[in-house]
Amino acid sequence: IAFSTLLTLVGSLSLASDYPSFVAAFDEFSEALETVDPMLFAGLDAAVRSFGWGAIGTGLAYIGALSAARFLAGLPFSLYATFVIEERFGFNRTTARTYLLDLVKGLLLALVLGGPVLALVLWRFTWAGPSAWTWCWGALSAITLAIQFVAPTWIMPLFNTFTPLEDGALRSAILDYAGRVRFPLQRS
Repeated sequence: IAFSTLLTLVGSLSLASDYPSFVAAFDEFSEALETVDPMLFAGLDAAVRSFGWGAIGTGLAYIGALSAARFLAGLPFSLYATFVIEERFGFNRTTARTYLLDLVKGLLLALVLGGPVLALVLWRFTWAGPSAWTWCWGALSAITLAIQFVAPTWIMPLFNTFTPLEDGALRSAILDYAGRVRFPLQRS
């Protein structure tokens, strides 16, 4: 999408019903600007290989550097989306402090969870040969399934405050439906 088209959209939007189309256009524009020049990959590869950290350490450094570059390139767009676009449409309840804390928590989670998972994938590639992709697919599938069970109780509360649904028609309808389909709910 051309920058002039994006500016035209910004000038013409006034209703919350325009929000989805505007966000889609903004995402497309920001992703295009975040694209890294392919010539940088070779230079980065040479730089991280020069450290002599072995296959796993070099892979972690390479992908970490790419992730850091992508993060830094996308940060202005994330700030704009949160504090300008969402504010304009009345959706923003995020303070600068909350934004910063969520950013730090997200980066720490990426390091704590993503680092070991990436190291596992790289390690599998060092010894599994042509069948490495099958091993990695299996390991990542198992990890993804495990995270589905862990996320609601350990990860999501880091970013959100959850409160029980108040008594009323919605709560009753959900509990009735769960009972009809025999879905076990913890009643609180």
